[in-house]
Amino acid sequence: MKIVIAVVFTLLATLFVTMEPVHAFNCQEAKVSWLPCVGYLISGGGPSTTCCNAIKSLKSSLGTKDDRLAACECFKDAVSLFPNINEDLLASLPKRCDVEICIPLSKNMKCSNIPFGQHNGEIHVIKGI
Repeated sequence: MKIVIAVVFTLLATLFVTMEPVHAFNCQEAKVSWLPCVGYLISGGGPSTTCCNAIKSLKSSLGTKDDRLAACECFKDAVSLFPNINEDLLASLPKRCDVEICIPLSKNMKCSNIPFGQHNGEIHVIKGI
């Protein structure tokens, strides 16, 4: 019996060690993917397909509370790198890309004010933030 328990324990330990970690939000990857949006956010026109695909990818990477908070902080940091970004264009980006992401896209996002309840792939925020 001790041998069976030892074998089962060894198999479980091996399985646990070899399991791949859940894909967490990666800020550096996200910042690189959002670069095609900068031209639109500064000059207007329309966001490129590549930009919109990055925003759609953002929505799909928000699986956990930690991912949603990391995404908000990351986007806030990314936006701060480009002082010429037009605030109105930034706010309209999800709608222009036909993506519902309820995150207050602005230069002054307050990620700590985001309630992290049920999200269905979206970040839910308090109106007026």
